[in-house]
Amino acid sequence: MDTNALKEALKQAERAVAEMPEGDLRVEAFKIILNRVLAESGSQVPTQKDAGNAPHREKSRTRQRRGDSHEGVVPRSVPARILTLKTEGFFAEQRGIGEIRDELQTHGWRYKVTALSGPLMRLVRERELRRSKVDDDGKTTYKYFNP
Repeated sequence: MDTNALKEALKQAERAVAEMPEGDLRVEAFKIILNRVLAESGSQVPTQKDAGNAPHREKSRTRQRRGDSHEGVVPRSVPARILTLKTEGFFAEQRGIGEIRDELQTHGWRYKVTALSGPLMRLVRERELRRSKVDDDGKTTYKYFNP
């Protein structure tokens, strides 16, 4: 598709949403209309929905678990967010599940402690983290740290 045709498609989509109020709905409508106009001309712009197909999502998840982070990619799963803490050096010291929850909250990711135990165990099994049993004032807890 040449530049002039792309500019015309953009203008067409802009005219279609011109009377809509600003916001997410307008942005999504613009994307849909632009894709339809481009599809009629034989070209299509990939959307976030297209980028989120299962094969791509699986590759992304694997990369994040291995610690190969991409700039600008926001982790969406609990294990990926925990691994973000790992890359920041949070697990240089042994940390309890409550401390992990609190650190996730400082990033704006709110979870109950019970929602973290499964993903933490999965990361331990995958050898992304280690875990040890610690006696805290007569109470046995687990602490998580870098392998």
